Amino acid sequence: MKNSISTKLFVFFFLLGSLLQISFALTPNEQMKEGITLAQKAYISYDKETFQKAHDIFGKIYAADSTNLPALYNLTYVEYRFLEMGSRDKALFDKYVNQAVEHAEKISSAKGFASEGKTLLASILMMKITYNWAEAITLSPRINALLGEAEVINPNNPRAYLIHGIMKLNTPAAFGGSVKEGLENFSKTISHFEKEVENSSLLINWGHLDALAWTGIANEKLEMSDAAIFVYKKALSIEPEFSWIKYVLLPNLEKNKNGTQNTY
Repeated sequence: MKNSISTKLFVFFFLLGSLLQISFALTPNEQMKEGITLAQKAYISYDKETFQKAHDIFGKIYAADSTNLPALYNLTYVEYRFLEMGSRDKALFDKYVNQAVEHAEKISSAKGFASEGKTLLASILMMKITYNWAEAITLSPRINALLGEAEVINPNNPRAYLIHGIMKLNTPAAFGGSVKEGLENFSKTISHFEKEVENSSLLINWGHLDALAWTGIANEKLEMSDAAIFVYKKALSIEPEFSWIKYVLLPNLEKNKNGTQNTY
């Protein structure tokens, strides 16, 4: 009799636990939002471990449903940030570069993702140049073509202008680079973000803080240190803990008011 009661109690609690586990399980969209929150937090603090947690979430969603294009886009975005970090970390760069390119090419040809996908692919190819300048000869024309296509498809895509601006800023003048043209593109990016209504999609909305940081860098290159300080402080008014500006760009500029900056 005791064994029978114990068995029934075991079954009861097992079923109860299973039901509770089901009720508390996050839906894919809820998981996506959790991953987006982590990815945004990771960018603010530039923390690889937090980016990895977001990458794991997006990777699991996409592995379970390969038709989930927002998951693929977000996954690829995090891989872009890994490559950005990997410009000074060969092991990290090598770990993600091939799959990042593969994922970006896939998302860039997906219906409804052409502008964002091409921009993200251009961003990733740009990171390949940052790591190996010898690739600039072959990759730069492709990057510029991708960005041109992205801007035509969606003239209101702020990230296309952001990456275009970074390319212009970091390309030598002899090869078509221009600090002023870079600054013009960053201004377009910021303008689009300031007009943008609240974003409720399941895609990571990135680029605003990047554009403000790069605007400051461009102003420094033009020896406009007061303008650079202004835009850095504007960024911190939006996100006070943005580590790139708070701990690197702004303190360095304030210590060196002639506007030169050696490390970005």
